[in-house]
Amino acid sequence: MKILVLASDLGKIGGTQNYTKAFIEEARRTGASVSVCELFSISLLGKLFFAVRYFASVVFHRPHVVFCTHVGFSPLCLVTKTILGISYSVSVYGIEVEHPLSFQKKGLASASRIVYLFQNTKEIVERNVPETKDKFILLPNSIDIGKYQLGAKDATLEKKLHTKGKKVIYTLCRLSASERDNKGYEKVLRALPVVVSEVPDARYVLAGGGDDIEYVRSVIDELRMQEYVELPGRIPDEEMVEFYRLADAFVFPSKREGFPAIVLLEALACGKPVIGGNQPGSDEFEGFLGLIVNPDDGRALAEAIIKILEKDIPPDVCNPEKLRARVDERYGLKAYAKRVEDYINIFRK
Repeated sequence: MKILVLASDLGKIGGTQNYTKAFIEEARRTGASVSVCELFSISLLGKLFFAVRYFASVVFHRPHVVFCTHVGFSPLCLVTKTILGISYSVSVYGIEVEHPLSFQKKGLASASRIVYLFQNTKEIVERNVPETKDKFILLPNSIDIGKYQLGAKDATLEKKLHTKGKKVIYTLCRLSASERDNKGYEKVLRALPVVVSEVPDARYVLAGGGDDIEYVRSVIDELRMQEYVELPGRIPDEEMVEFYRLADAFVFPSKREGFPAIVLLEALACGKPVIGGNQPGSDEFEGFLGLIVNPDDGRALAEAIIKILEKDIPPDVCNPEKLRARVDERYGLKAYAKRVEDYINIFRK
């Protein structure tokens, strides 16, 4: 089985890159021969070289299927399908398919399969390109729980963040002005005064870099929450697990991120109860892996945080060992391997 992966620069850091690399690794583990064609530059010349490399790869390697990782690449796949009859799938994530261009719609409509991570993305594509209705295959984010272990809070990190003896609310995301409403961190900040009125020893650790830091600081000043919020900035990969272990509740009330976001899975793999936004696909989390709230309901968000900090929730939802086992069962490598095998088998027929 030969698969050609059409992708953006996999050397960069990003959710799409991590998702693509996980697919490549698992596909190779099944015995498939996987080659990769990457877009390294979005300049006109870079795009031209990318197209030439892609067509050369198709002609010389003749893959059974092209795993196209972005809707923007799909017109190239449509050309090779039309000329050479080579099947392709298109992976869709969210915002990039909300308003597809006409040639992207054609690329989606002609794909053999549409690979989706999130239920809301599937609904968006179906609405914009009705021809895709019966072509979807679910291949959600996965988690290698071996990289995320249970453990006690790190005393050095507690001292650095002034959280010793405190109940920690934790959010990890990019702080971007364009994504502020989606990511939900401002909503957590605005819920914080209610939280600390009930749980005075609560502290909010909001981690991540981005262009919205100054706005975040202005909101903290407006709410007079300087004593209750820590902004450690971007977290190095080697410190990621220690930050998750610091949390008593991981909160990510996203509206359009897609569910479940990888940060929710990582927190669960560290045994931490989570709060997510009520996006399509989130129903199965409620009371089983965490709590689900309407991100625009500040009172509900504050109450959910208080419930977790006070452990006023079903015992299993705050049991580290059970949370870890449950997320592994649904989103671990074994479950992911089965989904990748199902994908490959479609094109073996």
